[in-house]
Amino acid sequence: MKNLEQIIKEEYRKILQEQAQNRLTKTLKIRKIHGDFECDGNELTSLKGAPSSVGGHFDCSDNNLTSLESAPSSVGRSFNCFYNKLTSLKGAPSSVGSRFNCSNNNLTSLEGAPN
Repeated sequence: MKNLEQIIKEEYRKILQEQAQNRLTKTLKIRKIHGDFECDGNELTSLKGAPSSVGGHFDCSDNNLTSLESAPSSVGRSFNCFYNKLTSLKGAPSSVGSRFNCSNNNLTSLEGAPN
């Protein structure tokens, strides 16, 4: 039996895939996730529709992201955006509780990284 977190993750992945294929006419907006949010490894090109706040870990690594615009503004634990195509950290969360991993990108500066 799937729990609510698994169902939300699966539905969110479907929505992001449909958005990427321009088949979606309505956008789901998730405001706050109390636990972890994982959208890694989905060939995403945008974080549009991502939750605005995540209480646990946020993982958008191993995608095709060129920007962190629409990323959560705060993440309670770690934020992972490694293995993407980022050139800037503009749009990164202003608050991350523990680790911020942006390795293996095409960054030209760390401007925009959380303090």
